Amino acid sequence: MFGLLNINKPLRLTSRDVVNRVCKRVHPIKVGHAGTLDPLASGVLVVCVGHATRLVSYIQDESKTYIGTFVFGKRSETEDCEGVVEDVPVGHIPREELEAILPRFTGRIRQRPSQFSAIRVGGQRAYERARKGQVVEVPERDVEIHALRCVEYDFPTFRLEVECGSGTYMRSLGRDIGLALGTHALMVGLERTRIGDFRIDDALSIEDLSADVIAAHLRSPLEALGRFPQVMLSSHDVAQLRMGRCLRHDCLLYAPPGEVVGVHAGEAVSLLRVHNNQLVPVMVF
Repeated sequence: MFGLLNINKPLRLTSRDVVNRVCKRVHPIKVGHAGTLDPLASGVLVVCVGHATRLVSYIQDESKTYIGTFVFGKRSETEDCEGVVEDVPVGHIPREELEAILPRFTGRIRQRPSQFSAIRVGGQRAYERARKGQVVEVPERDVEIHALRCVEYDFPTFRLEVECGSGTYMRSLGRDIGLALGTHALMVGLERTRIGDFRIDDALSIEDLSADVIAAHLRSPLEALGRFPQVMLSSHDVAQLRMGRCLRHDCLLYAPPGEVVGVHAGEAVSLLRVHNNQLVPVMVF
């Protein structure tokens, strides 16, 4: 068994809880997930089965779309409703005023993740130190927000649809938008509606999972590697790759520099790197 599952993670379950449910149905096959969702977030979770677990980092690098719900005039140390929530002063903010500042948060921006994030600071997860009462200075970093729009507004509550690159923190985005408008904004809900080509409309319910359903809904690794050029391989090429050998033949004529996907009989069989006039296997499935 080998492939990718698009699962709609419900609220309150951890991403690991979802993986454990799949594990019980496909044991002893290895299972992992790409792109953690907190228990208070729902939506698309890509679960990797078998050798597809080697694709986790590639899937996590795909662009993502979220729907975040925020409330003006509230804050917490965790920047979401898991922490102790307190009210802060806020005057009425018209929708037009919110929409007018959204372009400032589009494109490549600087963002400081919450001290309750999973980012490592000094070799330890920031949230682990923060929960011990330590003050954690999480460094700013560049993130990419491709598109940002307000999809619902009922002051003090607003919902944003955010299309972004890897590593963007929605609760930090809400915090910064609130500060830019002279107050605070707390994230109270989050749904991930897309990772790459995996969309919420096609996601499996956690309640529907069975060994047969999983086998029927496994998706090709090609769907996680769509951004890479493809090189068609023969049966002989595949056999050579499975023995750990590099390829050196006519397919190089069609291989651009960088990484490419080796495809045989319509399925991804390897990820290859073009180097010194050879196709060097990065991973073989």
